Amino acid sequence: MTPDQYRQAAAEIRRRGKATGVYEELDGSVCALGAMRAVLTEDGVTKLQLKDVQPVAELTGVSRRFPQMTSLGQVAIFSDDPDTTAEDIAILFEQVAEKLEANQS
Repeated sequence: MTPDQYRQAAAEIRRRGKATGVYEELDGSVCALGAMRAVLTEDGVTKLQLKDVQPVAELTGVSRRFPQMTSLGQVAIFSDDPDTTAEDIAILFEQVAEKLEANQS
């Protein structure tokens, strides 16, 4: 994903709200991975790849508790935590975008 796509994912979860336990609820709310999928879906095909999830997982802090867990699992645990809000996830996506831009300089 590009920095702009991570920002789109932030906007997506802010607009739609946070889902827990599923990519997307019937009301349209999405989890962190669901927001990323929404940005990367074209013609019904999701283009989300593990390389897109890794930078998000690195910033969640979940790996300190579950170092052997995949990046997908780490993002899901962060997203599904009852204390994590849609705004927390949006901020995380924005931090990833900023980090990627800084690394491109």
